[in-house]
Amino acid sequence: MKRPVWTLTALILMASAVPAAAQTRGRTLPAIARTRSDLNLFLDLQNQLMVAARQSENTMPEYRSEVVAYQQARDLAKDPAVWRIVSDACVIGPDIKAIGKAVESLPITLAEPDRLAATKMIEALVSAWPRFEARDMIERRRSLQSVLVKVIRRRFSEMLEERIMTTLYEKMDFKPLDAPITIYPVLNATEAGTWGRTAQGYYLVVPSGRLPQLIVIENIVHELTHLLDSNQPPGTKDFLVRFREKATGTDAETLDAFMHGLVSWNAGEMIKRFGTPEHQTYADLSPERRAKIERFLPSYRTFWVGYLDGKLSADQALDGLVAAMKALPVKPAPGAGSGR
Repeated sequence: MKRPVWTLTALILMASAVPAAAQTRGRTLPAIARTRSDLNLFLDLQNQLMVAARQSENTMPEYRSEVVAYQQARDLAKDPAVWRIVSDACVIGPDIKAIGKAVESLPITLAEPDRLAATKMIEALVSAWPRFEARDMIERRRSLQSVLVKVIRRRFSEMLEERIMTTLYEKMDFKPLDAPITIYPVLNATEAGTWGRTAQGYYLVVPSGRLPQLIVIENIVHELTHLLDSNQPPGTKDFLVRFREKATGTDAETLDAFMHGLVSWNAGEMIKRFGTPEHQTYADLSPERRAKIERFLPSYRTFWVGYLDGKLSADQALDGLVAAMKALPVKPAPGAGSGR
């Protein structure tokens, strides 16, 4: 069988190595690109209710009516913006009374079911807050404070952010955003990370409960990559934008899986390079996550690692990744087969 041209090309190109450190040595992260971090117990309660609303058993009996309201909102909401609107209200605050008034200024573009969903969630937050404040807030604040100080501020911001994010900005060809990013840890969440923007700047919400410190930081790098990618200045031709343009014609499911896999895998690679080489990544610990990217790993390890190491240019890495993705066999649709 004839070997793929891109494999041979990659081996030739990798013969002349330029250390990756030489490309970033002496560079610093612009001030506006440095993340901030803070606690927001309104966000923590909101995410706690969102998690409970997705579970079949009654995990929060003392908040039963509020959980039901979130379940109803989940069924009503069709526009993903609904969830961000509620998170925005929590970030803006500054107190539960102000959050409650957010129902009076919902976007006029919301369809009626989405408006009702947002109203139900905000009213549930207002209803649950006095009990949360009296029963749960002190303990949850203590846990979140530990994550904020020990993991996000000391280990990420002070020890790793400069090196990791400088490399990420350079390799992805990102531009700093027009406002700072604030990271808010919560104990539980339905997603690995969510982001939004208010007048105060961008924010990123990440779960942290019962997770190893470096997995929390890996997840922060992963979600920061998505946030930066989604909010680049108009006309920016960063690496991921160029990838999408070159991958025209690839089926959408494969393209999405490949790109998300690259972002996820690279976050783990950043921790291994700048944290500890023995780091067990999210994909190492999660068979489900590993299965989603297994078929892409040879191309990540060939072209993206070659790019990180300075052995490949951005164009060479881009062409190699796109060619490798397009050469993958098409995965059969669920249920496809012999028809028997």
